[in-house]
Amino acid sequence: SHPEWHELAQRQVGGYFQYARDATGWNYEGIGYYGYGSLGAVPFSIACNRKGLGDLVAAEPKNDLISEWLLRFIQPWGSSVVALNDSPERLGISSGMMYLVSRNQDGVGLWAWFKMFGPDGDGTYGGRNRPYIGGGCTLPYIILFADETLQPVSPADAGVPLGKFFARGAGSFRSSWEDDAALATFTCGFDPHRGHNHRDENAFTFSAFGEYFAVDPGYTPNMTRAHNTILVDGLGQDREPDEYDTYGQTVDTKDFGGEAWYMKGEAVEAYTNSIGLERARRKFLFARAPQPYIVLADDIQKTSGASATFDWLMHTAKDNIIAMGSGAGEFYIRGSEAGSAVCFVKFLKPTSRLTVAESDLSGQTFVRKGKTYQYDKFFKEVHASYTGANPKFTAILIAAKSVADLPAIKTIQTLDGLVVKITFQNGITDRVTITENEMDFVREKPRGSR
Repeated sequence: SHPEWHELAQRQVGGYFQYARDATGWNYEGIGYYGYGSLGAVPFSIACNRKGLGDLVAAEPKNDLISEWLLRFIQPWGSSVVALNDSPERLGISSGMMYLVSRNQDGVGLWAWFKMFGPDGDGTYGGRNRPYIGGGCTLPYIILFADETLQPVSPADAGVPLGKFFARGAGSFRSSWEDDAALATFTCGFDPHRGHNHRDENAFTFSAFGEYFAVDPGYTPNMTRAHNTILVDGLGQDREPDEYDTYGQTVDTKDFGGEAWYMKGEAVEAYTNSIGLERARRKFLFARAPQPYIVLADDIQKTSGASATFDWLMHTAKDNIIAMGSGAGEFYIRGSEAGSAVCFVKFLKPTSRLTVAESDLSGQTFVRKGKTYQYDKFFKEVHASYTGANPKFTAILIAAKSVADLPAIKTIQTLDGLVVKITFQNGITDRVTITENEMDFVREKPRGSR
């Protein structure tokens, strides 16, 4: 009896489908908020369609990309996701995804759903393991939406590429679709929803061999200090008084034939004008290899080359063990989940005036939404500090099942830039060339090998 209510609701839900995600399916608010938003939007859209008011889901083709977006951020071992922006480490409400999977007869999407919630995931089949808004109706909707004739198809069997760049300014890259694979992510972009955005431009995550090595802490905390990026004179990214949010921009991407992927982010606009930065660029490269690795190169400088203290931050799971290496600018992270896997981190630049240490988080707290939290309840932290005009932080992070498996690393300074040679025990050598503007990647296989 109130058609104006129907009209308003259709306009709002249609707007949600149109504006909540980018052209490649990235949901700006985060994975958790996607689940929450779909809980109301999907059933309402089905009801509208049944009433003959149009198909709101079909009206926005970006909806068909959501299942792949979720697939890209599931940890290789399943059950949890990379928690970028305001999101926990689980999708939570998964009925909206199940509807899209069944509607599109998406076997790979069903594989992803089972990887999160089936026997290879958390075993809940979409039921919440703690109270949450909408949790009570999630399982009934899953039962209604599921197509029992649809069979899961693994991404490997479907030939799904291992890397993906998202239009918003983010990327997700894997070494394989196996449970012990590596997963690396990078984010530097613009979130137009104007809410739920963390201060994490130019941040990365890294997991491999069943371990969380470089983590995003999830919904809380949201500040730069808690993400894998850089502080300047102790200050992180923040909005200007007359702006709502912080923004970054991905300015370059490359796919090296599915063997490595490169992104370059510019985060200068994410720091307030009072810090006085001229640029805040980070080059990121992930390579799939027997021991998968990330290379990071930063170019961050204050206006007129003024001196500052720069803190390069890396956060790891709170139960992992951090140990400094025998060489300057080296440290190891030993995982606490699966066994003896390690992540070796080596700074290639700067070679002097660099201090690397595990942060003492005991007693350190932060406040969000009126509640006080302790940092050490979320992660452990390593900081690399440099005071000067521009540290040119350049680091390599390599994951291995044991220290004995780590490859040899050699650096060569040339007129064109810094060449990093990574030689694996199977004879393969990767050459990563870092210049002022980009990175290049070449894989050299032993003569006679395929």
